[in-house]
Amino acid sequence: MVSFLSAFFLVILVQWQGVSALTPVFVQTGNDLLLDANGADCSEDSVLIFWRFNEKDNLVRLMCHKGREPTVNKFKYPERTEITEKTSLKLKNCQIDPSFSGVYSAIRSLGEEEVVAKYNVTVRDPVSPAHLKVDSVFNSSDVCNLTVTCSTDHSSVSSSFTCGKETCKQDNGQQTDTSQQGNLLQIHVSNESVICNHSNQVSWANSTKRIEFICHQNDGNTNPGPLNIRVIIPVPVIVIIVVGAIVVLFVWRKRQHNHVLKIPCCCPEHRVNPESATLQAPADQPPGPETPSDTVMSVYSVVQPHTQTVSPRTETRNAPESIYAQVEKPGRTSPRAKVRTVSN
Repeated sequence: MVSFLSAFFLVILVQWQGVSALTPVFVQTGNDLLLDANGADCSEDSVLIFWRFNEKDNLVRLMCHKGREPTVNKFKYPERTEITEKTSLKLKNCQIDPSFSGVYSAIRSLGEEEVVAKYNVTVRDPVSPAHLKVDSVFNSSDVCNLTVTCSTDHSSVSSSFTCGKETCKQDNGQQTDTSQQGNLLQIHVSNESVICNHSNQVSWANSTKRIEFICHQNDGNTNPGPLNIRVIIPVPVIVIIVVGAIVVLFVWRKRQHNHVLKIPCCCPEHRVNPESATLQAPADQPPGPETPSDTVMSVYSVVQPHTQTVSPRTETRNAPESIYAQVEKPGRTSPRAKVRTVSN
């Protein structure tokens, strides 16, 4: 008996709360919203049903008729309201505006007003994308420790995880952050994955990374940051070494080239080398433009072996010396010097 009475009073309480209590409703910007009149009876004549905004502005009035559709009269904001399913109110293209968000009431009147439905409507923008970034990873043979950051355009939250071969534990518990707009940013582990979730009452966005992939990708050591620094640092040193080697090689080859070209001439004057059979120009001939043949003659006079010993000259010749001056002609006997012997 006591149980029956308790159930009866509970049903009465639920019905009373369903009429007078506010029902929170959220709608995304740009979407339509349908509000139900909770089956308000509009099958009798003289019954009026109102949809009222913030308990003072009548949006729509329905005049009920027996056996036919009710007559609809629109008052405030006619461009954004529509009656469907006989008594339900449809709000079109909801926007974040004080004239949209508020309390909408369905009232049935037959001599006395009765609130049959009441909604507290809030228009919300969709959430921004969520980004999950791996900050550090330490992977050993038995344990993988990782730290990740979940972020949006306006907020962020970080968390660390210790994962074994079979289980994965969030070190500092589930991390959450609630913005002033009521958006919830949350990071947690589920089904061997790290999940970054950004949500509100009308939309949600998330980013997920597999823990196994994170640990295997960074097998051995974590932070890829120091590794990149170790790779980049030797690059300037290598460049300096290569440039230095090129400069040294260039200087060495230039010196070798100059040593071959600058061969001193050991001959005091031009002579005829019997072995090379090279004819030299007279000593006092005016210098002319150097030709390739002159260079060859000088090289031959130095390189070819010279068998004749040249004694230092002690006198100066006045006449120009030529090749003919080196060849002695046989002398003639003067007629006066001839002596004939006559034999008896």
